[in-house]
Amino acid sequence: MGLGDLFVFIFFGLVSVLGSYFVIAHTLDFRIWLLAPAVGMGLLSVAVLNVNNIRDMQSDEGIRKTVPLRIGRKAAQWYQTFLVVAGTLLMCACNYRWWYSFAVGGIAVHLWMVWTRKGRRLDPALPILVLSTFLLALLYAL
Repeated sequence: MGLGDLFVFIFFGLVSVLGSYFVIAHTLDFRIWLLAPAVGMGLLSVAVLNVNNIRDMQSDEGIRKTVPLRIGRKAAQWYQTFLVVAGTLLMCACNYRWWYSFAVGGIAVHLWMVWTRKGRRLDPALPILVLSTFLLALLYAL
C-alpha cells in the first residue's frame, strides 16, 4: 500500500527517540527539544528507505507501490532532498555543535548522488546516508 514511509517515520523516529528518552528519564516530555530530534531521525530514516526505492524503481514497477513509483523520479528526488535537509536541520536546530559538520558533509555528497545518478549507480548513496545519519545521531548523543 506504500505505507512504508509512514511506519519507518513512526518507529525509527518517534518511537525510538521518545522511547529511549522514556527508558532513561522515566517520563515523557513533548517539548520541542525532544520532538525536533525525534522528527529529524524519523525523516532521515525515511530518506534511507526512499533512496533505496528510488534506486529500485525499474525493478519494483508492477510489484510494489512505493512512494517514488507513485510520484515519479523527479518528485522522488525532491522528496529525498526535503527528507534529508529537514531531518538534518531538525537534528541540528536544538543542539548544534560544530562537529555536526562531519555528518553534514556526507549528507551533501549523498544528495549530489541522488541528483546525478540513476539505478544501480545509486548504490553508494545508501551507505553514505546511513553512515552520515548514524554519525549525526552519535554526535548528537555526545
